[in-house]
This record gives sequence, structure tokens and C-alpha cells, in this order.
Amino acid sequence: MTVNPQPDTRPTAVFIHVPKTGGSTLNGVINRQYKHGEIVGVGFNHLESQERFLAMSDEQKSRIKCLRGHVAYGIQDHLPGPYCLATILRNPVDRFLSEYKHLVGRSSKFIHYPPEAMASPEAHLEYRASINSLNLQTAQISGYLTSGVVDGSPLEPLPDDALDKAKRNLETFDIPGVLERFDECLLLMKTILGWRKPIVSIRRNAAATRGQKLVVGDELRQQIAAATSLDMELYELARRLIDARITAAGPQLQADLEQLRRSNGLLFRFQRVYTSLMPRKLRQGARKLLGR
Repeated sequence: MTVNPQPDTRPTAVFIHVPKTGGSTLNGVINRQYKHGEIVGVGFNHLESQERFLAMSDEQKSRIKCLRGHVAYGIQDHLPGPYCLATILRNPVDRFLSEYKHLVGRSSKFIHYPPEAMASPEAHLEYRASINSLNLQTAQISGYLTSGVVDGSPLEPLPDDALDKAKRNLETFDIPGVLERFDECLLLMKTILGWRKPIVSIRRNAAATRGQKLVVGDELRQQIAAATSLDMELYELARRLIDARITAAGPQLQADLEQLRRSNGLLFRFQRVYTSLMPRKLRQGARKLLGR
């Protein structure tokens, strides 16, 4: 007698990916957990993929195991079944500097800023403020994100209620994560989503100018903090929320955290040897071969 397997009742993973918050590393972990066809990417940097997702039938959407991308809060409402909603936020001063460093070191086919806006962190801050494209985290989590945030176009200022709306929305996340609690967030996602494959992680997509330290003074950091005050307030809320989730998970999470960090340490040492011995082109070819 043939016994039909029980349907997979795990919720769909929904990851709202804020740029420069460790999302590429998290995506690498996600790639291990699901088959290629079970993951759907959406986002304003890939408009056609978002349109394809919205055009799917409920039956097609029900087969999605992970929905992810640079997209605004609210995309999860188009899923027909239960989901686990996750994001990672970051101190907005550090996020701004990391993003600037990334843009200087690696050209983007999506984002285009004039050369004078890239001449220095100060010039970049002034330009971004002039086109209302700061406070990206608030824009995404409030649901007010538009394509211009991603492609570098001038924007209208965020509505007056953007921060309050973002705070309310953040409280609905299963994983309202912050970058400094990255490993804990992975463990919470593993528990909620029933991940069975390893969640050890090598930090990916760090700023392309690694090794060229970006030194900024306290005055500039204060200017960035003032210009990203909405994101700062939202980030502080995320810190409180995720700390509460971690505490509620109990001592087992702390034991798992210690084991995960030991495993990550071993993987990091292996990575250093691997990258020193394996030419970059061969590493890139191996990743393409593996579909990662």
C-alpha cells in the first residue's frame, strides 16, 4: 500500500532584504535550505520578477518556499498561506558608510549617481539628502519604498506617518532582526521554518574596497545620524524587539549559538586558506556550477 506523504506545512519564508545589512550572507544560507525552483526573488531592482510573482495564481504561490528581495513591506500579503516574515536592520550610520564604500568600489548597473556625489562620504551624504533617498530602512518597512530608492532617482519626501507605520509593521515581523544579532536571527529562522541543512555562514558581499579602510570623524557620523534619524529610531526598536525574541527562546538558543559560532570560526579559517590557494576566477566558476 502506498502512503501519501504529509504535505509540507512549514510557513513560507519571506525575507525583506535591506541593502548592506548582511542579506547576501543570509541568502547564501537560504539557498541551502530550498531547491532552486522553490525560491522566488522580487524587488524594485528586478521589476519583471515582482510582476511575475503578482501574476501567479494562488496555487502557484502556494508552492513557493521562500520569497525574498529588495522590496517593501506588504509583499507577504499576496501569499495565500502562512509565512514567516524576517528582515535585518543595521545602525544607519554604519549602513550608509558601508553602502558608500560598496558603490565606490563596485559599479552598479541599477544605481547611478553623478561623479561629484561619489567624491567623498560628505558629498554623497549631501547629494542623497538632496534627493530624499536616505532612511531606506524606514521606506521599506513602512511600505513606502519606490523604485527610485534603488535606482538613484530623486524622490518625494517620505510621508509624515512613515516612521509610525514602519514601527507598527516591524512589530508584526517574526524576525525583526539587527545585524549584530545575525547568528541569533539565523537560529530563530531555523526553528520557525524547520530548516534541516547547516546554517554556518561565510560573510558575503562585503564592501568591495575591503582593505581600504574608510576613516570618518565623529562630526560626519553625527551628520549621518541626524540625516537618518528615522532609520535610527526604527533600528533601536528592532534591537529591543529582537532581544525580546531571543530571551523568549530560552537557554537552548544560547547553547546553539555557541556551537554555531564555533562552526563559523572553523569555516572562516577554511575560507582564508581556500581564497589564498584558489584563484578568483576558479572560485567564481565553482559558485556558478553549484548555482550559488
